[in-house]
Amino acid sequence: LTRKLYGWVAYTLMRSRRSVDGQTIPGDFDQPHNLVAVASYRLPRRWRIGGRFRVASGNPYRPVVGVAELDELETVTRSTPVFGVDNSARFPVFHQLDLRVDKQWVRPRATITGYLDVQNVYNRQNVEAWIYQSDYRDKIGAFGLPVFPTLGVRVDY
Repeated sequence: LTRKLYGWVAYTLMRSRRSVDGQTIPGDFDQPHNLVAVASYRLPRRWRIGGRFRVASGNPYRPVVGVAELDELETVTRSTPVFGVDNSARFPVFHQLDLRVDKQWVRPRATITGYLDVQNVYNRQNVEAWIYQSDYRDKIGAFGLPVFPTLGVRVDY
């Protein structure tokens, strides 16, 4: 973009389909929309700061659409889920912002880069699975990573 600012934007429009009993349904990893934007800025003295933002359609899953109650031994009732059509529901939209700052030292036989990466900066709770109550009447989300800082060193020789 400029001498010091660089980056890119990518958008993918994709469909994954499969056939089950003559019916076409979304594939397990069908993610129709996927947008990624990356930018990085070179600072003086070999410092650099950058970020990545990504947003994607939620993956499909097979929902629980009801509950069947089964009586066992007249005193115990067991709840059994009634599933809907395979991959007929989607998890919520996924989005995340990651930031990075790094410093580079150039030596005669190696280049050393120290960095701090922070993934999921604004602590977005992206649902990756549903956890159902024992009676299947309610569910909560199983979330991906929270804010996740990483400190590291890279040596190229």
